[in-house]
Amino acid sequence: MIKHILLTLSHVYTFLALVLFFSVADQALGHYGLLPASPTLLCLITLSPFGVMLMIRHSIEPAAPGPIQTIASNASALAPLAIVALCAVSLSSLPGAYWCEGGKWIFLIPYGLCIVSLATLLGRHRIAHAILPPTTLAAIAAIAGSIWYDTIHPGTFAPITNRAAGFPGNANFAALVAVMLCAAGLNFGNATRNSTGSPGSGSATHRGSVRASLLNVLLLVTTFAVVCMTMSRSGALHFTLLCGVYLFFRFARSTLSWRQLSLETTLFFAAVALAIGFTVAFTRFSATAHTNSRLTRLLNNQQVDDGSAGTRLQAVHEGLYLIESAPFVGHGTGFARTMSELPHNIYVQQWVNNGLLGLLSYLGFLICAFLTFVRRGCRNGVALVAVATIGGIFSHNILDQRPFLILLGLLLGLSQGGRQAQGTVLWLAQLHTVATRPRVHGLASADQVTAQ
Repeated sequence: MIKHILLTLSHVYTFLALVLFFSVADQALGHYGLLPASPTLLCLITLSPFGVMLMIRHSIEPAAPGPIQTIASNASALAPLAIVALCAVSLSSLPGAYWCEGGKWIFLIPYGLCIVSLATLLGRHRIAHAILPPTTLAAIAAIAGSIWYDTIHPGTFAPITNRAAGFPGNANFAALVAVMLCAAGLNFGNATRNSTGSPGSGSATHRGSVRASLLNVLLLVTTFAVVCMTMSRSGALHFTLLCGVYLFFRFARSTLSWRQLSLETTLFFAAVALAIGFTVAFTRFSATAHTNSRLTRLLNNQQVDDGSAGTRLQAVHEGLYLIESAPFVGHGTGFARTMSELPHNIYVQQWVNNGLLGLLSYLGFLICAFLTFVRRGCRNGVALVAVATIGGIFSHNILDQRPFLILLGLLLGLSQGGRQAQGTVLWLAQLHTVATRPRVHGLASADQVTAQ
């Protein structure tokens, strides 16, 4: 009874915590003063128990992976990110470093490293594998719902003069977060077909395949709804990239039976039909509500650009001018905050702030993370890094995004392989029971608890 209560509580805690940060609702609540601490600090506090539980288990059962071993095993991705953070801190000593707002823009990257590390520890729990797809779907649905509400009640989350953006507060940011969540939650298939010799395993495998396929459709359609409502051109590019990666892995690089292939094809076209239906419905709603959206202007052969392309191009030109004046070490961490318009490009921002060192360290981090996921065969991680790499061309917030940081850490932990601290809370509840069971020499093993 106790173990079931603990397991339920751990699932509820993890689900609510992840949905809060994945949907960027923490940022919206923080703006309204409804959080007990800043969103970044609250994220660190919320993720800390997973590291504590991992440490407790390792102290009791040394053969189980502990926090230090987990971090060391993921050093191929975490060490390059630590170099990015080190550059940010060390180059904050330059005269142009932006120390306003309590040094917030100096320490965000080191805080991000801590978030990724803690999320990596969370990924070593079995609960993370089971809960990741539903939490990403719930978070995307929450973003979509908040955007819809922001459309009906302009100015609730985004400035009334801007496009509705929901919890994220910025339309392009909302679309990028939704695509990243979709990349982490999708089932991209496997290179080899799972097969077992047990009776009835074929029907069970088919039911699991149907559930995974239905979840994929819901993720893709809900993400498309977010991109459609935000009218984000960069979001449309990211979503197109993700769909390409999904089709490549799911159909070209997965072993599917004819039955599964027929199901996948049918569901994919069903998703396309749902996406078209939503576009038509949202267009009619926009016309009825007299909202001057990009979609309405596009369908009426009117000018689509609202002037943002010109301001972004101007920001890039300003950034290039700043780079020419300090190409190697930059002007100081956070200096881009003083520009007339933020660069909307993390590569330009890194070069302006921390010079060539900052740019190369960030590129090195992306390459190392990508190769780590490729080597481990983690298709979700490959898709996530691919979206983040392209997303950085249109956004300067990649390293500030808690959804991306948590997803990166989770996928690192999940893809690590080997023995995982599966259901640590449940394991602690079972420990006493297992310890009191009679053991027969040669049959008891260190994996007896985790195998359950």
